[in-house]
Amino acid sequence: MIYSYSLNSQEVNITKKEVYRYLGYGRVYPSDEVTALIDECVNEFNKYVNYRACYTKVDISVDEQNEIIDFGFMQVKSHSLTINLRGCKSAYIFATTTGSMAERLIMKHNKLSALKGIVTDAIGSASIEDFCDMLNKMLADLSSQNGKFLRPRFSCGYGDFPLEFQPQILEFLDTSRKIGLNITDNLMMTPVKSVTAIVGISDFPTRCRTGCVSCEKTDCEYRK
Repeated sequence: MIYSYSLNSQEVNITKKEVYRYLGYGRVYPSDEVTALIDECVNEFNKYVNYRACYTKVDISVDEQNEIIDFGFMQVKSHSLTINLRGCKSAYIFATTTGSMAERLIMKHNKLSALKGIVTDAIGSASIEDFCDMLNKMLADLSSQNGKFLRPRFSCGYGDFPLEFQPQILEFLDTSRKIGLNITDNLMMTPVKSVTAIVGISDFPTRCRTGCVSCEKTDCEYRK
């Protein structure tokens, strides 16, 4: 069964430090003028965003020797994903999006104001990660009721987990119908501010690398 999950803008607190990071500030804080613009754009973004997600739970089989994970609807050969899911017999698979209206707002600002476009785009990137964190917490709470623990979420493009599996995930979750999330022939999701991920379910807690440190793209400009 595919389950739905949604939140309104008041329920998702956009992390300002993440917005700064996506804007390239790193450890340096922006000026008061830029901070005021960010606040203005966040308030506007919150009027358009529509946080929606769909997810399901599947049984998985991890072949550690050959580094192949069988999800039932797809088989993935990946060293990094094998490490992440080692010891797991099931996993959550989810897709999230900020919605088409937020996408149109970003596109509008990109055409009319370069600065507002860049800021609103960064807000969109930060907001979808915050939404994923909240969905993750809900799934973790759900799993803990059965004495289970979650692994860090792992998305196509992390490590050696190819983007080419993105269409299979979207089709399996029926995202076009469920949350209005589609994918182009060149593997670009629309709306762009969308995320898919796999979250392993384990019988025991484990320490895994999360976020940027789990990704091998060390030259990424957004790396923490």
